[in-house]
Amino acid sequence: MDKERANKILKDNEMTKVAFAELVGLKSGTVHTAFGANKLSKPMIKRLEQLERYYAQKNPSTTEGLIRQTMDLPVEQTLEAKIIGFPKNKFLRIIKFEDGTEGKIKCKPDKYRKMGQGVSVRHIEKDMWLLVR
Repeated sequence: MDKERANKILKDNEMTKVAFAELVGLKSGTVHTAFGANKLSKPMIKRLEQLERYYAQKNPSTTEGLIRQTMDLPVEQTLEAKIIGFPKNKFLRIIKFEDGTEGKIKCKPDKYRKMGQGVSVRHIEKDMWLLVR
């Protein structure tokens, strides 16, 4: 791992080299020297990779945006779907899109009780969709 990538990881996680030194269990001078000489130890690299994974999980918007681009879905697109089922949870409805994929929407228990009824939805997360009126 080069020091540019390491510095970017620290910057993304809003962490100083002193805080990173405390996290790894080293003196701050040792960390500054290692970064300056581009000679990071294995424990430092391991911790930096953990921080990188944590940052990727903390900011799913970038990842989600990439997934949406591969699915050819704009970020705020409204889609049409039909209700195909009622799970035990009376606040959920199972919906099916024209392409055959399925999802869930939240709604009031007495709303949208007909099978095959069309609804307009917008994506929230994973398989959950938001009802658009």
